[in-house]
Amino acid sequence: MNPQPVGERIRSILKAAGRTQASLAETAGLKSYEISRTCSGKRAATLQTLELIAQGLEISLLDLVQGTDAEHFLAPENQHVTRSHHEHVLAKLADAQSQAHEETAARQAADRRVAELSQRLVALEAERDSAVMAREEADHAVAIRTTALTRMEGQLLESREHVFQLEQTVQGQSARREALESASRELAAGLSATQGQYASLHSSYEQLRSSYTDLWRKHSVKTTKPTPSAPDPGPAILAGIVGLVIGGAVASRS
Repeated sequence: MNPQPVGERIRSILKAAGRTQASLAETAGLKSYEISRTCSGKRAATLQTLELIAQGLEISLLDLVQGTDAEHFLAPENQHVTRSHHEHVLAKLADAQSQAHEETAARQAADRRVAELSQRLVALEAERDSAVMAREEADHAVAIRTTALTRMEGQLLESREHVFQLEQTVQGQSARREALESASRELAAGLSATQGQYASLHSSYEQLRSSYTDLWRKHSVKTTKPTPSAPDPGPAILAGIVGLVIGGAVASRS
């Protein structure tokens, strides 16, 4: 298996860091064309150039050239992993594991939060459905009450019309009653007057009857022939009195 070209390694590191060859040339203290030729493989990199590039990339020379076609620049002792480098890698691994554990814990917490929010959403949707149903029931009840109220208003209008008609009837009956009471008072006054006239006529009748009786007796004494008893003028006089009373009543009524 052919080793990776060191120029390709440099380009990969620059790409991962989001840097350009020009910025590397500036930090490494090299010319831009030197970086360009080294990255493209047109010029074989020297150890000095690689050390400057490693410094510009802020990595060790080992990390830069290990596994590449420039690995031969390393000293024999540097071709093996040193204890410090091993510990450094282990520390990075521990940090990565810690970070992964924290990310896992954060993800689990986020999952729990999502589950809680999902349950809350389900509860809110249930509450919303209940509220919608309650609103529909309330609207239906309001519609029923509105219909009943409209019907009651119609009945109230009919009742008011009936009451008005009754008031008109009562007023008419009151007027007729007042007219009857007035006629009754007039009749009572006429009757009282008639009774007075009757009493006066009766007194006159008694006087006339007495006078007639006296005259009849005197006439009977003067004649020697027996005469029949004096006729009673009462019926004729009474008929006259009744005629006078009826005429007075009719006159007072009119």
